[in-house]
Amino acid sequence: MKKILVLLLVLALVFNFSACSKPAETGTDANQPNDGDKTDDDSSKEPANEQREAAGSLTYGSNTDMNGNFFTTMWGNNAADAIVKDLIHGYKTVDYQKETGSYEVDDTVVKELKQIENADGTKTFEIEINSDLVYSDGSP
Repeated sequence: MKKILVLLLVLALVFNFSACSKPAETGTDANQPNDGDKTDDDSSKEPANEQREAAGSLTYGSNTDMNGNFFTTMWGNNAADAIVKDLIHGYKTVDYQKETGSYEVDDTVVKELKQIENADGTKTFEIEINSDLVYSDGSP
């Protein structure tokens, strides 16, 4: 009984994969270019360095619903909001390293980081930011 069930499952998988594949092309010469082949005279290409005007929206593919909270640096953002926030706000003082699983100070942004132990057992962090950071338009 188990062998029959396994055989039926395997046949169902084979049928499923064969139904999803492209149909074989027939009647085309292998030396002739088809619609998908590129030709040397491709005049519809845009120059690579041409600047485009901003469209006013950001298209980002994610399976997480956005809640529009792009301005907080604390908890509450979901993954999609955090990525958009990083695009909008640019420099971060610390950066998460996936390889080590830790947060490290970004030397591009931070000039000096001081940890001060308070009398009540808490810590205060003082971050001095590099003075030569500029916006994308060159303004300080």
